[in-house]
Amino acid sequence: MKKLYKAANIILILFFVALILMRIFYKLGDIGWQDIDEAKHASEAYETFKSGNWIVHLYNWEVDYVSSKPPLYYWLTNIVFGIFGISVLNVKLPSAIAGTILCILLAVFVFRQLKNRFNSTGIALSGILLYLSVFITMDLLYDYHMIRTANFDSVYVLFILAGMLCMIRASKDNRFLIPFGAFLGLAFLSKGFNVSAIVFCAICCIPFFAKEKRVKYILYSILTAVLVVLPWAALRFRFDGTKYFYYMSFWQAGDKVEGPTWHFFEMMPRTLTFRLVFYGLIFYIAALALKHRSVKQLFGAVMSDLKEYRMLWTWFWAPIIFYSLMGSFNEWYVYSSFVVGAVLTGIYAAIGIDALSGLNLPVQVIATFSLCIILAVAAKAGIDRLGSYWLAGNGGGPNLPFWADVREIKEKYGDEYRGRNVYIEDIDHYVDLENVPIEEADTTQTLFFDLLAYGELEYDWRGMPGGVDAWEQDDEGILVINKDIFDRFYDRVAGHVIIEDGGYLYFIRDMY
Repeated sequence: MKKLYKAANIILILFFVALILMRIFYKLGDIGWQDIDEAKHASEAYETFKSGNWIVHLYNWEVDYVSSKPPLYYWLTNIVFGIFGISVLNVKLPSAIAGTILCILLAVFVFRQLKNRFNSTGIALSGILLYLSVFITMDLLYDYHMIRTANFDSVYVLFILAGMLCMIRASKDNRFLIPFGAFLGLAFLSKGFNVSAIVFCAICCIPFFAKEKRVKYILYSILTAVLVVLPWAALRFRFDGTKYFYYMSFWQAGDKVEGPTWHFFEMMPRTLTFRLVFYGLIFYIAALALKHRSVKQLFGAVMSDLKEYRMLWTWFWAPIIFYSLMGSFNEWYVYSSFVVGAVLTGIYAAIGIDALSGLNLPVQVIATFSLCIILAVAAKAGIDRLGSYWLAGNGGGPNLPFWADVREIKEKYGDEYRGRNVYIEDIDHYVDLENVPIEEADTTQTLFFDLLAYGELEYDWRGMPGGVDAWEQDDEGILVINKDIFDRFYDRVAGHVIIEDGGYLYFIRDMY
């Protein structure tokens, strides 16, 4: 029976691993940009690579102070671009790889925790299975600012939770605070002063560290974090003094503090991930209640487990409390709590399974059925989301036609129009066309974030301001016109060669 139980666990684990890998990598390069932040970061990654500048990131070939994040993600994309070439897929690849490593790292952690506690491979495998089943349900973790995007958060969360694992080890051996400091520094290089939440977690965990030479190793940890950041910070300071750091402190981070909010606590009951976490904890309590008949014994067992996994609970709640007190309400700020919730589900549900192992068969059958509900709901959620990826690239974004056009031009003409200056005449995205006639709609003469990123990564196009006026002064330039406003420019472009008539019209300076 034990062999059958173990085999079933392994088969289900392989199923969820495959599902998670598909959620991460399936049609990763076809889905386009999820938001303007991702598009802007993609452009900055491209321009950082092309300029060969590893210290200062650019946007539209100028130093960018608006997105004042440190450059670690751009270093990673530089490496990927150098090995595999420039593409929309490859700009997302560091996030996808970081998400994969994160999933594996924590699965190993869950296995070791349970194997050491119960000396049972079967119980440990059950914990991994339940952890993976919750991990697959985190839609936000894949699709918004995270694993399937060219944003910094996937790499950042990897370093946060790698640091958490070091801190858990530091509860018995303070030397692990040194690698925690290294991961803290890398997290800073990923996302700047968002690491203040990690520092808050670390402060909350100080009482849990081993007492021997605690202060000494805390100082070593701080020094290690500084040494990781210092070389880049010194080179950046040499370039523009305190200007960049001012923007990072008071523009990027300072405007996020708005006052206490209950947003996260309102969000949790509506999120499938947290509902499964709650379900797993209810299963754990019910299992212990069946094993320990008295309330006193039940309370003692629960408190014992709470003490054993107090650091995990600290890392679950501390970011939520920190950002709630600050008033920052972006869900991606607490993605680490989502992942820790999956880890806690795997561990606590496995403890519940062990508690039921000595009870009668009907109870074990009911328990197995209740856990199968988690697995079934999680599998359905993951498969449903994969279905939405199947149509990736075929619609859903206002500027995906531009991306399709650029690929068509590249396929049709090869390198003939690669690296050209591109000028655009388009409808401003903020115009409400239901209330404003098309002939009165405002226009823009600069490339939007997403258009610029598609043009740069796909065909080395350089977005230029000025629209038709500037294009008429550039013999090698390409003019892109939204078809809905083509009539406004007909007299000025009539007779010029159209190289593509797709989602937009593409004109060159040559005449028919």
